[in-house]
Amino acid sequence: MVIPSWHVVTWPKVVAGVDDWRSWAERFRHLGTSVEADDDVPGLHRGQSVWGLDVDGRRVGVAWEWREVRTNVVAMDDPMVVLANVELHDGDGRCLQDGQRLLALHELIHDLPWQDEVSLARSRQATGLRLAA
Repeated sequence: MVIPSWHVVTWPKVVAGVDDWRSWAERFRHLGTSVEADDDVPGLHRGQSVWGLDVDGRRVGVAWEWREVRTNVVAMDDPMVVLANVELHDGDGRCLQDGQRLLALHELIHDLPWQDEVSLARSRQATGLRLAA
């Protein structure tokens, strides 16, 4: 079963500095991707992707919805909506403003091989295999 994207906001909040956040990027792992038919555009798909890591016994998660914009080409469905259970702070310990936090989340997403995981999940669905959880 794939972890629903909204679950990450129910996980305990993790506070991190931006430098720590950037150093964690390479450790994020794919936790699951859902795939379903896009009711708005016949023949295309949509879904959610969830990525995470454990830091000192605490799970950090990031999730977003994706949409196929044409066959085998996927993009974030709404780049303004990224779910995460992390509160990011600058070098002076101040909480980042929403726009700065979103930018840091997007930097992470940009570096993740999430489109590859979507493609793999679509292939598994097409062949009737279970999706990764």
